[in-house]
Amino acid sequence: MEQLANFLALARKLRATGDKSYSSELVKLAEANDGTEDPLSEEACCEIAMGFRSQRASIRKECKATLEKVMYNLGEARFAGVQNALLRMVAGDHFSWSRLIALELCDWPGKPEACLRLLEADELTLKRAALEAMIPHAENPEYAPKLKQAALRYVAIGQDPSLRVPAAEVLRSSRSFEGRDAMLQLLQDPEGCSSELLQVAIKGLAELDRGPDEAGDSEAHEAKLCGALGPLLEHGSASVREDAAYALADVGHQGPNGLAVAALTKRPVWPETHATVLEAKSTALNSIGY
Repeated sequence: MEQLANFLALARKLRATGDKSYSSELVKLAEANDGTEDPLSEEACCEIAMGFRSQRASIRKECKATLEKVMYNLGEARFAGVQNALLRMVAGDHFSWSRLIALELCDWPGKPEACLRLLEADELTLKRAALEAMIPHAENPEYAPKLKQAALRYVAIGQDPSLRVPAAEVLRSSRSFEGRDAMLQLLQDPEGCSSELLQVAIKGLAELDRGPDEAGDSEAHEAKLCGALGPLLEHGSASVREDAAYALADVGHQGPNGLAVAALTKRPVWPETHATVLEAKSTALNSIGY
């Protein structure tokens, strides 16, 4: 009990001051725990987490670093309890910065659920953080349907541009037909997309393309993809043009006489002068066998 009381006292001092000496003592106590008595209570860890609400960035930073080290020395049941407390903080804490810190410390398997809860927030910064944190979990079989549904909602036309890019990254990482189709739809509306969003969509389409949905429909399939990628070779952004050239090589399944080669060799309205784009076109044509 004395050790636990000491741990609680140090936790309260840390969240009040952010003093590194208290952090060091807390970490030493945690590392000294051999798991037999497990004196590190959920209450003490939650005390440290309260420091996330501080107006002082230095306190928030120290409390985050300390809790990250301490909570992994807890027993399994108490670790789960701390994770549940962090999930509650993500879902409804008063301060946006405390919610973001709690999200960063949410561990698998609770991370996708934390992301979905944070996505319900009003602030764009929180929504963006939630979408960005979803990306590594886009293939999680338990949460994939919910994550894809959320990403499809926020990648749509009319959503804030700052949300569309991470939403597209979620779909790109989903390795799904829904992701592929979403990438194609974005490329078919280039004027409604930022250059950054187009680059995600181009790369995503090349990565997610699995050939035609029906056997024997390869020519129509390539026509659809090249019809979306070809016009981007004249986009105002050189980075978009470069990515489009490489993507055409990836989807050019019909060989040197296919539509990908036709798109790459078509004379543009304005002659291409950008070195990286010219190199990308040349590399793409060589890889197709032209």
